[in-house]
Amino acid sequence: MDYLDSKIKNYIETFQKLEPNLALSIGIISPLGEHLSYFSKVFPDIGGYIYEVGSISKVYVSSFLAKLLQEKKINLEDTIDKYLDLPEGKVYPTLVSLMTHTSGYAPLLSFRFIWAYLLKNKNMKFNLYKGVKSNHLYKQINSIRLKKKKYKYHYTDMNAAILGEIISKVEKKPFNIAMNDFLKNHLNLPDSVLSAGISRNLESYYREKIRYHLSWETDDVYAAAGGVLSTISDSLLFLKKNLEHNPSYLTLTQKKYKRILFSGRPMAMGLGWHMYPDGNYMFHKGGTSCFRSSYLIDKKKKIGVAVLANVIGNREYNTTKLSMMLRRKVKELLLENTAKNKSNRKLREDSNWIGTENYQ
Repeated sequence: MDYLDSKIKNYIETFQKLEPNLALSIGIISPLGEHLSYFSKVFPDIGGYIYEVGSISKVYVSSFLAKLLQEKKINLEDTIDKYLDLPEGKVYPTLVSLMTHTSGYAPLLSFRFIWAYLLKNKNMKFNLYKGVKSNHLYKQINSIRLKKKKYKYHYTDMNAAILGEIISKVEKKPFNIAMNDFLKNHLNLPDSVLSAGISRNLESYYREKIRYHLSWETDDVYAAAGGVLSTISDSLLFLKKNLEHNPSYLTLTQKKYKRILFSGRPMAMGLGWHMYPDGNYMFHKGGTSCFRSSYLIDKKKKIGVAVLANVIGNREYNTTKLSMMLRRKVKELLLENTAKNKSNRKLREDSNWIGTENYQ
């Protein structure tokens, strides 16, 4: 099945001209089958290369929490002080509000409270959050006064950092150990890992200048927000598991929990996933210093698309736009295949009637 028509091939060729060091991996799953493609003029055999998936890490973290929810180890409506040692008499967000970015913690809070620390951080140009530990996170939480009200959608890394800390408390082990056990032994993703102390094997670039990888220490709390590494094969396998609801707790991440406004458009939130209002189309994108990633799922059409790259691109040429182009192409192919099957079925039905009439 040719998923890459001339328009998509031209798009990728222009992307390569813009970013000469581009290493691009594409994964597609649909009722027509599975497909993997690789594009690089610099790196040989990039099929097994490890990419930073950035904020898509939050989807993996939410999947872990869905497992704990199914096991009745957590409750989505619990406030975080049930799991963390926090002062009494204050208003705290619920777990579901953290996973849907409606906690009340604003986007810049992640930076505002630890700004003095960041300025002293020698690793700042590599990773803003490297070296930020649990004690910083607790001080950050304690410095915020929320009100008893519903908060609007505000995307922030702080939500994921708190969720990672809660996983650590519930599982009674460091978050990096718990998360890697979940990725390897529960999701069965052999090449996916939380990158605490682990490096990826693919360089990232901005235009032709090499950029730095995210480097994490084993107990960095913000690794939950963007520390997962994966290959295109594992990324596609994860989307397949979501489409097949296997493990069954992944179904919990795909329900609509909140209605939100996303870039001014009405949308919905699952657990970690952004969704169109009907809940059928789910997506998340990610980015680190230079790696970019995009996952999307069309539940109705049973389509999953993953695109991973080691470059930023620009507004016109990027992983998110390419993943949407691929989804549209797969939908076109499915329509063509359905029309072809109907035509063949009609021909078979017509042929069955030939010679069956009894002429008197």
